[in-house]
Amino acid sequence: MVTVQEEEEGIRPYGPGKFSTILDSYAYEMIPDYGGADEEASFDDGRLYSLIRLDKNARELIREVAEDNGDSLTDDEDEFLEESVAVILFERSDGTVEASWFSDMEKADEEWGVVEEDATREGDET
Repeated sequence: MVTVQEEEEGIRPYGPGKFSTILDSYAYEMIPDYGGADEEASFDDGRLYSLIRLDKNARELIREVAEDNGDSLTDDEDEFLEESVAVILFERSDGTVEASWFSDMEKADEEWGVVEEDATREGDET
């Protein structure tokens, strides 16, 4: 039997649809089904931002999502996941999800701060 890891290399694209990569889709699926994001910010126009801090448990949950989907991460995806400390997922009002992966927690926190400022500013305008 050949596993997905033996057949595939690199970070696999998701293909046409909601995500850019398969890894993005597994991180997103982790939010509602495996314990949620560390922080979220929603906007009146339907945009939703989610911050996932990638500790050992979160990484294992992403691998579990892959397994539950009958898949496993490629070596490159697994290495990328191990090098990442956070991901910010942005679900646009049309349902498309963009992911920003970070290898530096300071940069992730800085980016999340911008999201929170925007959410606060929008809340002040209403």
